Amino acid sequence: MLLSRARVAILVEDLFEEAELTSPRDRLTAAGATVVLVGPMAGKVYTGKHGGIVTADLAAGAVLVEDFD
Repeated sequence: MLLSRARVAILVEDLFEEAELTSPRDRLTAAGATVVLVGPMAGKVYTGKHGGIVTADLAAGAVLVEDFD
């Protein structure tokens, strides 16, 4: 399935489960979607249960459901 125009939010917080974030993110990106990581604070680095790290693109308080598909 091609998702070239889709914009998808994935929520992130400290102690996230890496496989639950990275697998969907990678599959969605490979299908052409724009994936945005949304956390409590934009720009903050979040650490997963197994030491993986990601940085939130946007703060949860700054996004609207209408901005995503």
